[in-house]
Amino acid sequence: MVLVFVSILQLSAAMGLTKQYLRFEAGPVFGVIGSRDCNICWLELNKVSRRYVAAAACEKVCVWDTVTGERLMVLHGGDSEVTCLAAHPARALLAAGCADGSVRLFSLSSGDLRVTLTGHRSAVSSVNFDSAGMRLVSGGKDNEIVVWDVVVEAGLYRLLGHKGAVTQVRFMHQHNCLVSSSKDTYVKFWDLDNQHCFKTLAGHLTEVWDFVLTENDSRLVTGSGDAELRVYTLQFTEGDDEPPAKAAREAPADGDEDGLESDRSNLECVRLGSIVRQGKGRVSRMVIDRHCRLVGFHGNDNTLELFFLNTEDDIARRRQKRIKKEQKRAREAGKEATPATQALQDELRRLPSINCPSKVKAVDVSLDGQQAKLTVLLANNSLAVYDVRVEARSDGAVVQPGSQLLLPGHRSEVRALDFSSDGTALLSASSEQLKVWNRSTHQCIRTLDCDPALAALFVPGDRHVLVAGKSGRLQLLELASGALLENVTAHGGEIWGMALTPDKRGFATASADKQVKLWRFELVSTEQDRRRLSFLHTASHTLSDDCLSIQFSPDGRLLAVALLDSTVQIFFTDTMKLFLSLYGHRLPVLCMDISHDSTLIATGSGDRNVKIWGLDFGDCHKSLFAHDDSVTGLKFVPRTHHFFTCGKDGQVKEWDADSHQRIQTLQGHCREVLALAVSPDGRHVLSSSRDRSLRLWQKTDEPLVLEEEREEERAKEEERRLATGPAAAVPGETDREAGRAGHKTADTERAAERLMEGITIYKQMSRALRQSSTAELHPLMLAYGCSTPDAFMAEVLRRVKSSELEESLLVLPFSYVADMLYILERLLAASGEVELVSRCLTFLLRVHHGQIVTNGVLAPVIERLRAAAGREIGQLRDQIGFSRAGLEYLQRQLTERENISLFIDASERVKDKRKKRRRRERTAQRAVLLM
Repeated sequence: MVLVFVSILQLSAAMGLTKQYLRFEAGPVFGVIGSRDCNICWLELNKVSRRYVAAAACEKVCVWDTVTGERLMVLHGGDSEVTCLAAHPARALLAAGCADGSVRLFSLSSGDLRVTLTGHRSAVSSVNFDSAGMRLVSGGKDNEIVVWDVVVEAGLYRLLGHKGAVTQVRFMHQHNCLVSSSKDTYVKFWDLDNQHCFKTLAGHLTEVWDFVLTENDSRLVTGSGDAELRVYTLQFTEGDDEPPAKAAREAPADGDEDGLESDRSNLECVRLGSIVRQGKGRVSRMVIDRHCRLVGFHGNDNTLELFFLNTEDDIARRRQKRIKKEQKRAREAGKEATPATQALQDELRRLPSINCPSKVKAVDVSLDGQQAKLTVLLANNSLAVYDVRVEARSDGAVVQPGSQLLLPGHRSEVRALDFSSDGTALLSASSEQLKVWNRSTHQCIRTLDCDPALAALFVPGDRHVLVAGKSGRLQLLELASGALLENVTAHGGEIWGMALTPDKRGFATASADKQVKLWRFELVSTEQDRRRLSFLHTASHTLSDDCLSIQFSPDGRLLAVALLDSTVQIFFTDTMKLFLSLYGHRLPVLCMDISHDSTLIATGSGDRNVKIWGLDFGDCHKSLFAHDDSVTGLKFVPRTHHFFTCGKDGQVKEWDADSHQRIQTLQGHCREVLALAVSPDGRHVLSSSRDRSLRLWQKTDEPLVLEEEREEERAKEEERRLATGPAAAVPGETDREAGRAGHKTADTERAAERLMEGITIYKQMSRALRQSSTAELHPLMLAYGCSTPDAFMAEVLRRVKSSELEESLLVLPFSYVADMLYILERLLAASGEVELVSRCLTFLLRVHHGQIVTNGVLAPVIERLRAAAGREIGQLRDQIGFSRAGLEYLQRQLTERENISLFIDASERVKDKRKKRRRRERTAQRAVLLM
């Protein structure tokens, strides 16, 4: 019996079931107002414009109210960082391009994610809607452009041709064309009817970072890596019957003097002139308002520059004024006046530049008449609003600073974190201030100014905060009043570490001046005979090198200090005699912590390793390769031997110090993680990063099995490999400039497996029902609520996402394709899904054309499909035409009623005015008679 019990224990240990772990999941993200690598845009919500701003916050999109300074809504649809935004006010849509190559489409009316479009193999750098909001275009760092159909929620085609990352892509306003810029120094014009590039601008010497188009597509303004903005005149010639796509595809070796490609396209591009920027460095972003009148652009500094595009009347007036001046100067010089030419200064007006308090990272403009409103995202994690009144006749403008969004985040990176004793409040400290947050509501409840902080903690009682910083000063602040109680010069260098004593009566500090100092809290009397908290220096100890971290053992017996020489010195607390010296790290130890029972110490180093040591003999139990970069934070979970680490690789990991295994990896930060804190009850973990975000991770009751966790990680790695892999070759696709919009992912593979499973079930159930009409239905048919095989197959096709349909059909083997054609013939007449069936049919015929032609068996099926598809599509076209005619009739009726009501209202107003005038005249006559 004993042997059986021992065997069961050994088997359980081998299966990893002796210790159960609970999963931590991602909680709220706060502290970030806007991501610096993404643009911002004005939104129109509830028919209110120029008030709400959309800004990316890591993987989420936050909508801020610039009037109240509150966050109106949070749009979330994935785990990848948002890199670009575009909004269409008429359709209440917001498109967000992500770092994983996907494009998320949100509905602003409900805040829901409508669809996720996957088409790029790397980060999306630009997204834009067309004027009607029916199409969306995205450009990525994979050098490709994808055009999407917003209504069908699927890709139309992929445009290939750029040799560098696409930086900007926009639709033309008056033509069915597309303009794109890239790091390959080219600007390309694409004909969307034929999906070909018909024009290339090659006059830039460096990367083209952004451009804007005017409303009538007559002007193109580009910004590159130099100090100039180039302005081009665009004109489509009318006499050329040849479409733009028929122009020469290859760029000649010799260009003209302006760097324009010599081709045979019907688009003429003439360089009109250049605008010299005031800012330094390259152009970062360029924006133009919806009316295409106001242009804003900025570089990598804090200068925001504005240009105003004049109207036709203003251009004529300025040109006439300029010509008169030139003629006058010519007469004074005794020369003949030159003929009048077109000049750039007639069309543009330079407005006063705006000097922002920090570097400009993104901007958006909105113009209403002569009143403009600008929203600016700054590098210090803040949003600023400026009101600009453009003068009608002069070149001046009045700039007035508006509201500024500062409270919800820090201006710099958060270097220190802590939990209150009850875990309900959070403390974060940065280079200029510290903030106290409510853990439940994630709202900032207190903001206090302080020195640049490297360590901070709640004083026992949670009424005071202690801050140690780069200046070597210790600051004691009272949270209730915000008063600075103590500001003591404690060290001659940076204070890198600070730790409370186990009895909560004092603390210790470790500094770069090679000293460790012990302090004791005490109450002192003030001038008003009141007692307040203070601290008193009790002892100092000089060590051999700079001190980087310090930690007390929970039993109060030992004090551990990490030194710059990559060792950890452990002293007796009472005598400060050396007890152990831990060496083995190749780089200095940046963080460490001691377990609750004072038996283990874990150290994290710049060499990317975490070492677990025993505090009885100082032996190294295990060395773990923890992160891909330096380990910046390490904390034990109270009452366990589990600990969390964070590193500059942007990850937070949970480890078991007994089994030396990684339990879980928490991913979400987009930049290096700088600090880490664990709540006293061990159910919450707080982390901060260079992306300015604070993330709260929450412990759940869901059990975690290590083998399943590793399997999920391998599956995610396989998904990433598929997403970044090369596109599959399709027979018949030989065009070098256009291709399929879709991309193979794990979701498309799963959809293909569901299709093959559905085809197999369809064949089985069709055979069974032919043999017996009372045959039992397949469980999957019952789950879908389908009583016939045709209805079941139609439901299987409907459940495939529209954006994944073509890639899913592409994976099907030809044997399943043949069966699919027979099924589509049945569905075309029975299901009513004419559009879906026709789409599947045309794609399968285009891809497998060669095999279908050589296979004579499928010829009758193809002929029947051709006749049935033509008949059904014709009926659907007639139905759509009839419905459209009816809607147009209703629209005309409503318009007539509105015109009649407007005429009646106008007549009533005229009658009222006449009555008032007659009343005034009678009153005047009475006054005359009385006189």
